[in-house]
Amino acid sequence: MISSELLEILACPSCKGDLVYDAEKALLTCHGRHCSQCGMPLDDAGNCTCEACAAVPARAVGLEYRIEEDIPIMLIDEARKFDVP
Repeated sequence: MISSELLEILACPSCKGDLVYDAEKALLTCHGRHCSQCGMPLDDAGNCTCEACAAVPARAVGLEYRIEEDIPIMLIDEARKFDVP
């Protein structure tokens, strides 16, 4: 279980957005709009903000970060992507 102090300071490493903690599933979820290709944030027009990727327009996904042995794995490359509206 992650401490409440740690949960207060954790943010999505991609968009700096809030994370939703699910202790039962051992996940931290960001419902922000991220690029389906690289995981970086999308701008208001739906374009990827990553210069290397620059997907135009990009499909919006959220990111789920797993927790292993009470340690959040906050790596964008290892986050699971899921569709968001």
